[in-house]
Amino acid sequence: QSCSSLTSIAIPASVGEVGAAAFWQCTKMTSAAFAAGSKQVKIGDNLFTQCYSLTSVTLPQSIDRVGEGMFMNCGLLVKIEIPEGAESIAASAFASCAALTDIIIPQSVTKIEAAVFGNCPLKDIYFTGTEEQWNAIQKLGDTPAAIAKATVHYNYSPTSPPSPEPDDSDQNNGSNSGGSNNSGSSSGGSNNSG
Repeated sequence: QSCSSLTSIAIPASVGEVGAAAFWQCTKMTSAAFAAGSKQVKIGDNLFTQCYSLTSVTLPQSIDRVGEGMFMNCGLLVKIEIPEGAESIAASAFASCAALTDIIIPQSVTKIEAAVFGNCPLKDIYFTGTEEQWNAIQKLGDTPAAIAKATVHYNYSPTSPPSPEPDDSDQNNGSNSGGSNNSGSSSGGSNNSG
């Protein structure tokens, strides 16, 4: 919390729970990535609140929920994928994410609380279930009005980025020569090793 110089974090698959406000006000953090793993990770409230520079987030393969205020005031976050297993999106989870236009929501979600998308320019919602399942989700407070402006894409299937094969690396030196899928400034991996 409030580590003002922390620019990125990588969390191993062995982690099963991340407590409330763990990265609150890490104002220079641009990327956070959880390693893929089989266990469901329990997520605390306000996890990335006021991480104003956050542009890239890879959540665990499975989470229990999106915590209250989890990404509140993450003004540079454009797209987020909520992993399968999340049953709810708590209040103010993406409030004041002024750049958030795209979100992937899994069919495991049964409730979206109030003020989740307050002050978000949401354009596209990619839902992994059917239209009938989407309509069955409990949407509280201002949520129906906030999502009414977005286009909902049903039966969406998230695809993980293809990993380059060792034998064709010489043919693949075009756009993804960096190897990492973060197109921003974090192409060097962990560049603060000192």
